[in-house]
Amino acid sequence: MKNVLKRTSALNWLDQNIGRSDKKSNIYVVPRSLYQEHRRTYKATALELLRLIRNESKVYGRSGNTVVWRCRQLGSNNFTVLFAVLDQEVNESLRKGWQIVLPETWLLYPLLNRDMLYRVRSGDDYWAWLKQDQTLHITTIKGLMQQPQYFLDAIGVPAHGVQAETLDFRSLSEVPKSAINAFDYLGLSVWHKTGAAKQPDVPWRKLAIFAGGLLLVYAGLLSAGLVYHEQRLNDQVATLQAQANEVFVRQRELEEQMSVLTSYQEYFERFPSAAYLLSRVSEQLQGKAVVRTIQLSGPQLQISGTADSATEVFSILSANPDWAEVRFDRNIQRSKDQEVFTLSMVHKKEQNQEGSSQ
Repeated sequence: MKNVLKRTSALNWLDQNIGRSDKKSNIYVVPRSLYQEHRRTYKATALELLRLIRNESKVYGRSGNTVVWRCRQLGSNNFTVLFAVLDQEVNESLRKGWQIVLPETWLLYPLLNRDMLYRVRSGDDYWAWLKQDQTLHITTIKGLMQQPQYFLDAIGVPAHGVQAETLDFRSLSEVPKSAINAFDYLGLSVWHKTGAAKQPDVPWRKLAIFAGGLLLVYAGLLSAGLVYHEQRLNDQVATLQAQANEVFVRQRELEEQMSVLTSYQEYFERFPSAAYLLSRVSEQLQGKAVVRTIQLSGPQLQISGTADSATEVFSILSANPDWAEVRFDRNIQRSKDQEVFTLSMVHKKEQNQEGSSQ
């Protein structure tokens, strides 16, 4: 294949006024004014793709025009195909026999940097912009050629900070690397005959062998690619399955922890926190009494202590919304200048819930 590319690397630029070239070149470059370009996207297998390209070429060539095409694979069974419908005058500039006919703009793909503006100097200067998705925008409209901003606005690209580069197209003498691959030769090959009376002596057997070899190579590469892709998917599935197992284990742990927390919540709803009850009693009786002993049984609290006035302590606790059923468990006794008391009370449920949340 390297020898084939080497033999067909020389370029022969057809003149825009259609004149036969005397160069002994294997590749003819057609100016963009001498062909119409169409883009199609197909989702098909390799064999289906060839059938679709053949049918599309027949449609474009109904008026006797020559059609060339090139194909690029976007993904698994996903292809984009460029068709170029050549003017009938192009054939008059070709030598007799098989030729490689390459539309001018198809040479731009390996030459242009993505998302950069170029002024291409050819037969007619024109702007060119190649997007990241391989979409090529060009124009020769005189109004858009006056300022780069006009062209960039037309294709929806911000013009701020964009500097135009110059590409002298006619200085190319050879095909750029990656401009043509082995599969492109099927679509770029054109048979040219000087007379219509005699059918060309086409080496069909050699062409069939060559095409069969290309198809076998393509099938082998496609098969290897599919095997590699399948292996990658299997590895990804195994990784995701392991991650899913970790998530399930963690979910079970969280469910167990939630069950424990729910049990504690139910417990605290039934029985308030001892620290909370003690802090409430201490705040409410601060400066009024000295608490000596405290007994806690669920929401029920019994305190014993001394105060200047045990009845005042009783009044304070009875008036507080935290407590219910406040009562003296023993008679008030006098000790020196203090009154000794024993009170019991029940913590209210709604305050119990608030204390649990705190």
